[in-house]
Amino acid sequence: MSLPLLLAALASALPACPPQATLIDVNATVPALPAASAPSDFATLGGSLLFAADEPGLGRELFIFDGTTAQLLVDLYPGDVGSAPEGLVTIGSHVWFSAEGEGVGRELWRTDGTAAGTELVADLAPGGWWSEPSNFKAFGFGVLFEASIPASFPASGAGVWRSDGTAAGTFPLYTFGDWIVGSPDRPAELTIVGDLGFFRSYYGAGLWRTDGTPEGTYKVTGSSLNWVLFVVALGSHVYFTAASQSPPYAIWRSDGSSVELAYAPASGEAFGAAHLAVFAGELYYSGVAPDGSFALFKLDGSTGAPVFLADPDPGGNGKPFDLTAAASYLAFTVLSDNNLGRELWRSDGTPAGTHLIQDAVPGPGDLAPEELTVLGDRIVFRGTGPEGSEPWVTDGVQVQLLADLLAAGSSEPGQFYADGSTVWFAADDASVGREVFRTDGTPAGTQLAADAQPDPLSGDSNPAELVRMGTAAFFVADDGLHGRELWVTDGSEEGTQLVFDLFPGPSGSNPTDLTVHGERLYFTATESDSDPLDRIEVWSTDGTMGGTSRLSDLFSQGFFDPEGLRSVGGHLFFTALDLGSIGREPWASDGSPEGTFLLGNLNPDILSKDSKAGGFTAVGDQVVFSALGPSLVPELWRTDGTAAGTSMVGSVPGGEAFTTPNWMRSLDDHRAVLTADGAESGIEPWVTDGTPAGTFRLADIKPGLGSSLSSSTSSFTGFAMVDGRALFRAKSELLGAELWITDGTPDGTSVAVDLTPGPTGTEFNFIGVVGGRALLRVADANKHDLWASDGTAAGTVQLLDTAALAVGFGVQYATPLAGDVRYVTVDIGSGKSGIWRTDGTLEGTAGVYAIEWPLVLKDLTPVGSGRELALVGKGPEGFEVWGSRGTPSTTKLVVDVNPGPASSGPAKFTRVGDRVLFAGTQPDTGRELYSMPLAQFGGWVLEPYGVACEGTGGLAPRIGTSGKAQLGQSVDLRVTDAFGPSTAFLFLSFDSAQKPLGDCIQYPVDPLFLFAITGTDVSGVGSVTVPLPAGLTALTNVPIHFQYAVVDPSGGFGGAVALTDALEVIVGPAD
Repeated sequence: MSLPLLLAALASALPACPPQATLIDVNATVPALPAASAPSDFATLGGSLLFAADEPGLGRELFIFDGTTAQLLVDLYPGDVGSAPEGLVTIGSHVWFSAEGEGVGRELWRTDGTAAGTELVADLAPGGWWSEPSNFKAFGFGVLFEASIPASFPASGAGVWRSDGTAAGTFPLYTFGDWIVGSPDRPAELTIVGDLGFFRSYYGAGLWRTDGTPEGTYKVTGSSLNWVLFVVALGSHVYFTAASQSPPYAIWRSDGSSVELAYAPASGEAFGAAHLAVFAGELYYSGVAPDGSFALFKLDGSTGAPVFLADPDPGGNGKPFDLTAAASYLAFTVLSDNNLGRELWRSDGTPAGTHLIQDAVPGPGDLAPEELTVLGDRIVFRGTGPEGSEPWVTDGVQVQLLADLLAAGSSEPGQFYADGSTVWFAADDASVGREVFRTDGTPAGTQLAADAQPDPLSGDSNPAELVRMGTAAFFVADDGLHGRELWVTDGSEEGTQLVFDLFPGPSGSNPTDLTVHGERLYFTATESDSDPLDRIEVWSTDGTMGGTSRLSDLFSQGFFDPEGLRSVGGHLFFTALDLGSIGREPWASDGSPEGTFLLGNLNPDILSKDSKAGGFTAVGDQVVFSALGPSLVPELWRTDGTAAGTSMVGSVPGGEAFTTPNWMRSLDDHRAVLTADGAESGIEPWVTDGTPAGTFRLADIKPGLGSSLSSSTSSFTGFAMVDGRALFRAKSELLGAELWITDGTPDGTSVAVDLTPGPTGTEFNFIGVVGGRALLRVADANKHDLWASDGTAAGTVQLLDTAALAVGFGVQYATPLAGDVRYVTVDIGSGKSGIWRTDGTLEGTAGVYAIEWPLVLKDLTPVGSGRELALVGKGPEGFEVWGSRGTPSTTKLVVDVNPGPASSGPAKFTRVGDRVLFAGTQPDTGRELYSMPLAQFGGWVLEPYGVACEGTGGLAPRIGTSGKAQLGQSVDLRVTDAFGPSTAFLFLSFDSAQKPLGDCIQYPVDPLFLFAITGTDVSGVGSVTVPLPAGLTALTNVPIHFQYAVVDPSGGFGGAVALTDALEVIVGPAD
């Protein structure tokens, strides 16, 4: 029988793989608590209510309630983070808001209440930066709003903008360029009076006006008025308070052309107006009376003179707050020192009609009214009584509890929003969680409106941190019984199990930092809740309960809180915090308790207590890294994984001293490139082999103490490794910042290509390497183009000109290698996105898929050895599982996990064997793990795994391959580095494990089949070629595990046989 027929016969005897997505319901328990959408930011439009709410797997997104059903309107930011819509305001036929989106920061959006009509208006700070638009106000042409732009963009600073709903019609009216990013204050209190808008500048330093044009936007107050606050509209003026030398905190007003005192107190009379409000055509405020007490005042509408209405807290410090005008009265709150607590008051504009409405919580207890919301002549608010925090109402005569929504506690109502005869709000309820409620101002009319997140039939396991090791995948999940613990799966429901309940009970050990090192998985986990920091330890597992153990008892050695696990150069590195005076220092392990060491107290300073060790990089048989030393500046260190073998590298006597090593990357098997700050040269490229003599500067690109490089990611984007050389971006006096290359020697360090001739330089960063070329994301006139370079001028070419394509922001990022290509996502603008593929050449760069809003593609993840991708796509089905093989015709929906327009929010695609795993959400089961055949993505696999055992001469034979595991192709299964001439036996199985055989490991497990026999030549090479005929479909999507056994007189198995590592083969369909 031929080899293909033998394979097909064996494969056909296996059970069929489920053709579609299979639910792995880790948490099948009924939830103890109801799901909660936590709605907020309400706005009504055309009879429907829009709001922000949480959705499992999608994060916080935009929802709509039509009076009957609440559902997701649109998922603006695919994934589980969410776009977090904020500040929803109805203006005309749209609701305006701010939100984050795919490829954009928090920017300006609007919606007409449909998914198709939800659009990004303008990306004011492109490239993922935030402009944070807020405080939207209707104004003639559209809206006025506030925004703040980072310094690297035009119109930077905090200011006031206008928009007509188009990107071209959205521009700044005035920005304050000296505003500091992250400042807690910025222009605010936008107030509309007729055809003018008013606002105060940041930190209240003056009042400004605008007519909607940049030239008609200017400051109207002089330099003597500062700390403008409490801007309100009354008639044709705005009124406000401001600090001035005399009188202090008086009331001023402006019609946009001038500013005048609304009231000037008599000489020597104290004055301090605040909390301005308008009621019945008159201005009310909280002020200081001549005797120094706080009181409620108004300005007489006829004379403009102040009228004292009431001192609500005689002799105390109670001050009127939250002045809120209902139809026939003004309500306000007062925190009284006179045995009343914080209660609700009212005024009709006369002293006699200004009084406490009701001591709703008798004595010094507080009703603590918050979020006063007008509903005709009633005011709905949050109050705190014996029932807890609940919704209350007043009609100006009495105060009444509307409903005790959560009898066993407080419903904490909030986000009150009035529309017509209804106030909408969010509150907690024992049966539905925190959801949407409504009230008409009566107890009978206060009720649940919408449960935006109905309870699933079973709980969420929320799978996270999927990590593949060999033929299994590990993840962290909560099954509802054991808390968040470590799980393992082979991609099937029956092959999914809890590894170990490290922290018995429902709390869970919360494993983190899952890291593959050798043949084991390492992670940190909590062992006790007495003090979580004290009992977090490093653990390792082979995927079984018996094979799971603590790496080392750090706590007994005086250390806790290990973090930052990394596998480098045959060692596992992490840092841990000392219980005493040492602080956080690095540790190394060979994977055994006795081989786990503290590398040393590198930073002996008792105040900083942290060596900030990081950047571990393999150099020969050592590892170099950066850490603070006795000088308290970053230094270069080396280690062999022991304390005795750890030391500072330093420089040779008489050589250039250096500090601040950064951006370390392995250049070859014995050297690494890095940046360092030389005593004679500033920050420049260096090389090290882990010794002082082998550590030196490669070039002084910017001569003297100036730096051609920077430790900042805004100036330096690391090294791109291409065929044993390093490409990097460096800035010289003559060329500006351009592309340089080094082979690790001074003579081999030079400019690679001057992309922008002259001293201007070029802005770019590396996004990957493919086909022996580095991919560059190059800035060009606020767009980003795609270039590739092999380090030569002739080999540097533009692959994608986004300006010619008329796209938006341009190239965003590249995926990991997918066979022989990388995929590149491109922002087309207005929320649209597209995918290109490239092999690093112009002819090998092509568009894969370009889509129109509201379709979105994201999370592109290679899932095989070829070009196949799993990705998240959004179409009419919501965000679901899509696939692509690199062409428009193969880019399509693969499975709709949550049928209908709602999204399942797939994420964390991970291949294990012939299955692709991902997390997804369905209403009935919550967020769980799903598994589907690799064949659904058209995928194939040729992937070595495991370790070989040594034979003669210390050589470890290796299994390798060439070709494509697709029908109609052939694959060559090779053995190299073997004893020869000799005989090699090729075994196969349809399952894999780790079975020790002497010093070797057998990976294919019973039933084991001898597939072929071949000879090895004198160089230790042999091969078996396996054709894959197009008609043998029984071969597809079947995991086959191969391993060679080579006859070797010094082999690790019985001194007679040496075993190679293993090869996983999964045959895919023909192209």
